[in-house]
Amino acid sequence: MSGQPVRVALLLALCGSVAGLASRARAQQTPPAQEGEPIIIGEEEVYDPWKLDSFGAALNTEARYRRFRRSTAGQPDQVDTERYLLGRLDLSGRAFIGHENLIDLNGRVGIGWEETDFDSDTAGASQTDSGLTYLYDVSALILRDGPAPVTVYSRREEQRLEREFSGSIDGTTEEHGAMARIQSEDWPTFIHVYRREAEQQDRLGQIDYGLRQDSLNIRTSPELGENQDLMLEYALDLVDEHQSSSFKNSFTRHDAQAVHTVNFGADNQHNLRSTARFYDESGLADLRRYRLDEVLRLKHTEDFDTRWDATAEENTRSDQWQRFVKAQGQARYKLFESVVAIATLGADRLDVAGGFNSTQYFGDAQLEYTKRVPLGRLFASAGAGANRQENSEQGSPLLIADQRVTLTDPQPALINRRNVVDGSLLVTNADGTRIYVEGLDYTVTVFPSHVEIRRVVGGAIAEGETVLVDYTVGPEPANTIDSVSANFGVRYSLEEGALQGLGTFLNYTTVDQSVDAADPSRFILDDSSDLRYGVEYHRVGVTLQAERRHHDSTIFPYDTSRLEARYDTRAGPLASLSAGVTHDISDYPDTGDQLQLTRATIRISGRVGDSLDISGRVIYRDERSRLSSDLAGFEQAIDVAWRKGRTTVTGSLFNGFLDAETTDSLSQTISIGVRRTF
Repeated sequence: MSGQPVRVALLLALCGSVAGLASRARAQQTPPAQEGEPIIIGEEEVYDPWKLDSFGAALNTEARYRRFRRSTAGQPDQVDTERYLLGRLDLSGRAFIGHENLIDLNGRVGIGWEETDFDSDTAGASQTDSGLTYLYDVSALILRDGPAPVTVYSRREEQRLEREFSGSIDGTTEEHGAMARIQSEDWPTFIHVYRREAEQQDRLGQIDYGLRQDSLNIRTSPELGENQDLMLEYALDLVDEHQSSSFKNSFTRHDAQAVHTVNFGADNQHNLRSTARFYDESGLADLRRYRLDEVLRLKHTEDFDTRWDATAEENTRSDQWQRFVKAQGQARYKLFESVVAIATLGADRLDVAGGFNSTQYFGDAQLEYTKRVPLGRLFASAGAGANRQENSEQGSPLLIADQRVTLTDPQPALINRRNVVDGSLLVTNADGTRIYVEGLDYTVTVFPSHVEIRRVVGGAIAEGETVLVDYTVGPEPANTIDSVSANFGVRYSLEEGALQGLGTFLNYTTVDQSVDAADPSRFILDDSSDLRYGVEYHRVGVTLQAERRHHDSTIFPYDTSRLEARYDTRAGPLASLSAGVTHDISDYPDTGDQLQLTRATIRISGRVGDSLDISGRVIYRDERSRLSSDLAGFEQAIDVAWRKGRTTVTGSLFNGFLDAETTDSLSQTISIGVRRTF
């Protein structure tokens, strides 16, 4: 980094200044007059432009050993080892320059020397790196009590991100910026401008992610009077990112939003919320979007309320223009003390460049019943709905953007779209700021009727994470698809007696579809029925659950059985234990496959006496399949911190392995550190 020598010099100068301030402050502390000495009255006070409020120093040392071994059938083992040594001096303090209200300076700075020895069979090389390392977090609050206080800051931090069974990722983040708060009764405004540079990588080079971002954020909330609120936001981001050696992306992002809320009616029981947003992003995403949302809530009586939603959106992505409008109304009426009726009715329309359009009409009704019964509570619901989708002929490929899917093991995430173009999928995080890599982070299987997405264990996508998916659908003839659905559910929970906390449940949903098209055989409809039932128990930190699910579908049928046991407890504010185990069995009749997934986790943390903190975790995963490779992982980690006076000793141990059919890996880390404060 070209600016690194300059920043190092500035940090050294800052450390010297802070140390000098400490010495000066101690020297300026005039001792009280001794008995018999004259007391001088009327001496002119000397103006001191520096005032040191607090100062601290600490010496840190750390030693770390990491080893990664990969074994592949028919090939020699590949072993990578790393030995790391660090010595660093940390200085921290708070000072006032000129006056407490003029500049309030806070900061901590760490400067040291690190050395790394790395031997890699994967890279076929050995090397030793050494040099200056530095961390800092410095901020200056200017005119704290003024009409527009400004905070100028600069920070550099290091992180270690732990991945299940695959060792850690080293991360570094630098951010430099300024924040201003305009203290105005009519236009309170917050302005933030900054540059952020982030890197994440592992020693094998599989993870090599970099980000550089220059941003401007402005937020204001002008005063509109009683019962009204207005919030205006604008963000400008200039972003360069890369991942591994195969992916690079540079883009500019504009994001502007206005949110207006008004309460009206007697006692302000009604509410209208309006949101307007403009979003523009260049680069691989290449998206421009205008969106308007209106949400009106009306409370007509204590037993009757309605909600009205309207959405209009226009966006252009990859030279494809789309317009979407939607209107929906929902009424909720309390028929009796224990019965509530809910009805929804709405329509939407999608228009796409090239003449394609899709119009949808939908409606449903639901009854919910809640009643106190002997020893507990009974909840039941029943409902039905209808949907009609009228699609014109689609002569050219259609881009679908930002569809949210959640990747939860063991089932794959499904995209129920026909004719998805293979290779067109783009997966990002929920904010759209990071693009995941196929093969490293997730896998995709495209079928004529749907798409299956699975996360890669040990990749960058966490279990249960929600991601955004873009994909392209190929040409299709005009068609009309009608869907009719029905659902029923019941739950009985015991709230008294010896079996308090025990509950049983059953849920059933069915969907029937039909198509009207020139050639109906080109369409694969998803007629489905889903039956889920089971028993669960919650009592004093213990959760037990057993459930069975039958999902009959023309596209993706499966049967699952799930057993779960979990225990959570706290022994005061400084100790906790969490343990859980799940066992899932999934049968797929179309392929004859059966997947068995067993997961177990134990996490513990606590304090022993007044000086020892301990935390640890054990994670186990066993995945077995009839048709694909088995997978097993086992991870153990423990962290300790022991304090004695001004000295703190820390240690950590990590051991994790991941075994597949043809490849297995072992990752180990041992580290110890000593910190001494002065």
